Amino acid sequence: MSVVALWSPSDLLLSVLAPIGLAATRPSALVVDLDPRGPRYESPYTLADLVRDGAMKDQLDPLRGSVAVLPNGGVGIEDASRVVGALAERWPHVVLRCDPASPPPESAISLLPLLPQQFMSRPTRRVVFQSLGFQAEAPKGALVLPRPGLATLNALMGLRTMPAKSGWLRQLAKIWSVT
Repeated sequence: MSVVALWSPSDLLLSVLAPIGLAATRPSALVVDLDPRGPRYESPYTLADLVRDGAMKDQLDPLRGSVAVLPNGGVGIEDASRVVGALAERWPHVVLRCDPASPPPESAISLLPLLPQQFMSRPTRRVVFQSLGFQAEAPKGALVLPRPGLATLNALMGLRTMPAKSGWLRQLAKIWSVT
């Protein structure tokens, strides 16, 4: 079981796409949205449903060979912690999409745009930088994601199979080895 929490407070598109992309780098993974105001991913039920009604065994079991996304549905992390824990125990890989408007969990990895040094504050936690296409130097040893290609962005937005040659996904997959 691997669990990674991702938090992107300054780039909402990255906060939505990176968790799906990271999950797509594994054969079987679940994205759990911890943001009560998060996107409305297509799903037969939400995290709020599982908290309110109780999770059935088939709702907790991994879908072999696929990526699943569990939308939030308006529940806070405190109320959902038991369900999230149960999901994390059963799925081989879980990506937690943290609420970008709230302080992240201590273990969360920050996803930040790579800006010139004068515009960046010093990171106080583990950080992955997203290149924006202009010249900016990342802190020494930092993981920097290249700009994703159009095919990768379209696949992520449609929750479809990812392009095998995506450099963005290959770099993003390195997050699993640092957790």
